Amino acid sequence: MIKELIVHQWKSTFRSPNLNRDTRSNIFIGILMTIMVLNFFFIGLFLDELLVELFPGKDPVTLVNGFILFYLLIDLLVRLILQAVPGLSIQPYLHLNIKKSSLAHYLLLKSLGSVFNYIPFALLIPFSISTVSKLEYSSYTLIWIIGIFLFLLVNSYLAIYVKRRTLDKPILEIVLGVLIIGLVAMDYYDLFSISYFSAILFEHLLTDPVYLFLPLALLFAIYGINFQWLKGELYLEQLEKRRSREKSSQAGFNFLDRWGEIGMYMQLELKLIMRNKRLKQAIPGSLAMLLMGFIIYGYEEYQQMMFFLIYMGILFIGMFMLYYGQFAFAWESHYFDKILSEKIDLDLYIKAKYRIMQVTCLIFYILLIPYALYSEMILYVNTAVLLFNIGVNSLYLLWTGTSNRERIDLDASYFTWQGKKGRQIGIVFLMILFPITIYLPVKFIANEYAGLIAVGIAGLIGLIYGHIFLKKITQKMIRIKYDMAEGFREKL
Repeated sequence: MIKELIVHQWKSTFRSPNLNRDTRSNIFIGILMTIMVLNFFFIGLFLDELLVELFPGKDPVTLVNGFILFYLLIDLLVRLILQAVPGLSIQPYLHLNIKKSSLAHYLLLKSLGSVFNYIPFALLIPFSISTVSKLEYSSYTLIWIIGIFLFLLVNSYLAIYVKRRTLDKPILEIVLGVLIIGLVAMDYYDLFSISYFSAILFEHLLTDPVYLFLPLALLFAIYGINFQWLKGELYLEQLEKRRSREKSSQAGFNFLDRWGEIGMYMQLELKLIMRNKRLKQAIPGSLAMLLMGFIIYGYEEYQQMMFFLIYMGILFIGMFMLYYGQFAFAWESHYFDKILSEKIDLDLYIKAKYRIMQVTCLIFYILLIPYALYSEMILYVNTAVLLFNIGVNSLYLLWTGTSNRERIDLDASYFTWQGKKGRQIGIVFLMILFPITIYLPVKFIANEYAGLIAVGIAGLIGLIYGHIFLKKITQKMIRIKYDMAEGFREKL
């Protein structure tokens, strides 16, 4: 039966009218992936020489083994954020004479095709050929590679299980993410050495194949847990219960009622964000990017480079705002005509989007505060950048959003290029350029601190007179709303 399900899925994919919709984007992404794989391959061939140069006197294989658990932890966190849960339109099959176990096995086996399972081997296979295979225990090199692959599959099924259960227990995913970050931080500050246990475990795989039973046992266990849970969910009544839980989980914004009518519009906007795949994935994707701060802010030479800190602050604090704001009105492109036909206060409609962008910037600013432990300058810069983002850039994104005429696919991935053109690149460039054009002239006239203060003051001015600019945006939208609707009617 699994074979027939595979055939059905194959036909569904190639008969889809949307197959060629993103052809150019897929070709571009394919070229980038090919370049990345080739880079990893050549790095893997010469990885031993690079490690000897960076860590003289240490065995390259031991260093790689010590890093594998780090990679597995980071891989699990990335999967929780980005990996899609294998899906199938199973409702038409549920009333047929098909075993639930076959449907469950098929859904689980689909995850074997995840790209996350194979990315590390672009680096590990050439490394094993150039280095590991030359060692005295080279006969177990294949066991070593298989063991790593099995651990990656454990990560895959663990991530699937957690993501499937987060509807019932959303806190579980957050707790696991915090735990992983905590373990990495403990190793960094020598409180608990993950690299030591990693080196021991994977060196044993190179010397004794018996240790292969550890990842095998873990894989069978997590696969069985997934199978039993999924099998119990493949009933029509369970699907109905799940839909009702989804509706109730999306109705948790009642606290905004105290904000009056604008609060109601914000609730509707937040429900939109939580209901479509593309915007929903942007939230954890943006949060994950904040982890780059450990790398960027950790270097002392960067901590005093105010120009660089302003650039990074604009991106870190305004990451979600940028993704959401550049398509501010296109998110409703599928039903924009209904918005025009309803008695909707466009002023409040636009102001709700403005408030959401401001709130998300404030949240990201708070999450970046711990990086001030590296340098107080980071906090000062991020404060000025926060003011500029919520006072100037948010209005700029709303203004440019009214010029967007392209229909947006809400079910596409966060990383899709659908709807993104050269215009979006220009918007990002100008969003970063605005504070720089204020900072640099004042810096040359006075000093860099005066330049930073000027950026903050510009943001404050935008906040104070924001209502005037919002009126202008509303007037512009009233003037061109039918042109926007005409563009949004075009099919994807």
